[in-house]
Amino acid sequence: MPRTFFKELSEDYIQLFESGYDHNVVIEVGKPQNAQRFQAHSSILYQRSLYFRQKIESAIKKNNIIEIKLPHISAQAFNHVIRFIYSGSIGLEMMKVTDKFEILKTSLEFKLASLIKYVQANLVRNSGSWVQSSFAHSYQLIIENDGLDEFRQFCDEIFKSYPNMIFLSEDFITLQEHILISILKREDIQPDESLVLDKILLWGKARTPNLPTNIRQWTSWDYLSLKATLQNLLPFIKCAQNRNNPKKSYEPPNKSNVYKHIPDNDVWESILERCSIQSQPPPNLTPSNLPHSNLPPSNLLPSNLSPSNLPPSNLPPPKRMRMGSSVVQSSPSHSYSIITLQHLAEISSWIDRRSTAYEISNIPYGFRLLFKSSKHGFSTDAFHKLCDNIQSTMIVGRVRGTNELIGGYNPLTWKTNEYKPDDFAETEDSFIFSLQINNDDGEPSILSRVNNSSKAINHYTSAVNGVGFGRLDLRIGTNRSTSKWQCNQKDYDLSIRKVFGAGWFFVDEFEVFQICKLPQFH
Repeated sequence: MPRTFFKELSEDYIQLFESGYDHNVVIEVGKPQNAQRFQAHSSILYQRSLYFRQKIESAIKKNNIIEIKLPHISAQAFNHVIRFIYSGSIGLEMMKVTDKFEILKTSLEFKLASLIKYVQANLVRNSGSWVQSSFAHSYQLIIENDGLDEFRQFCDEIFKSYPNMIFLSEDFITLQEHILISILKREDIQPDESLVLDKILLWGKARTPNLPTNIRQWTSWDYLSLKATLQNLLPFIKCAQNRNNPKKSYEPPNKSNVYKHIPDNDVWESILERCSIQSQPPPNLTPSNLPHSNLPPSNLLPSNLSPSNLPPSNLPPPKRMRMGSSVVQSSPSHSYSIITLQHLAEISSWIDRRSTAYEISNIPYGFRLLFKSSKHGFSTDAFHKLCDNIQSTMIVGRVRGTNELIGGYNPLTWKTNEYKPDDFAETEDSFIFSLQINNDDGEPSILSRVNNSSKAINHYTSAVNGVGFGRLDLRIGTNRSTSKWQCNQKDYDLSIRKVFGAGWFFVDEFEVFQICKLPQFH
């Protein structure tokens, strides 16, 4: 019988990987600002991973090098996985559970069957408490991937025994919509219905931009925006409410109306304010009733929710409004009157350089209103007082007489310029735009990206011309009573108006928003 020297072979291949000798593949892993580059060999990747086999077969070489970019993968997890590909060995004993989970996700993408089997078995045996506290994350993984039979069985046992678990999970709001729908459609579980409603509303709030923290400040548009986020979930929540569940803790007033139409604001307010009130934790999970579990005592579990008696709201009933319209009718003191959720979804996709717009329910940015000319006036001083030194802002204005919506995105900051006639700031990520103002038959939106990055952002002398994009591509001039703008294509790809020339035109309203990535999308 021949002797084998697998350990020596494994060590030799690791040395080959670490030296990068005669490599012909470069793999860039992680987001661009923090990306790490790994050198590898196509023959080894081709043989060991079906994922890389497909990549290599379709790759176009540059100077005999294959370049592969994996911006969505953790560089730390990839380092462990690529070493496994070369050596056939990996040690999980001293790793954090979160690192193991990232390795499992990466091995699923690379179709590494033996590593998938090993890591999921390790998680089931040794990491039950983490699976419990991050149950939403775990459940989403098993729904979206095949080859996780042991891990799926483990999670399913938890879910059937304690159906509230996923709704009490610390990472519940990270669930994708289609996963949440699949949970709500399940007939073999009966979670607490009031808890389901509370958590779905929290999920919707987290994914709806610009909702004020104080619910009593919400406008009609805020309530309708939340319903737009939840529109695909509402029918299934209604089904859940009709189940024969003797353990229902309470029934909020007019709850059924929530799913049929927009109710009075005070009904929503009562439901939403309950979401943060907690009471008794669910029962503890023990190794005796779950396979291979190692779960913590019940005092480490997230707590359940309970009813709350709240005073009635004094808010007026919501006003009628059209989501697709460029004009939203609600309280002037709080509404964003010239842009819609569809516009925010489109602008978010431009920021991320997507070819298609985000769904309204999946907008990854929050838009915080900094300046509104009808409230703060048109003066340059007011603009700079409220908008200077704030990174990532968007200006959008409505043209008098035509109702065109035009504006620009500045990933840098605005600043006051007292002396220098043209003080430019350089960036490749700014853009200007015009927005479609009628979803049915209006002119399509225009996106114009900067083509002369050295003149992307223009800080005009503040006493004269305000701020702008490029030399004249979008100039925003202001004084105390009106705002005169100018569009003449020079440093950006396209003109954003059909009316050409360097003439001024008037804007009857303009707004400035700070744009921030929402926490769940980081």
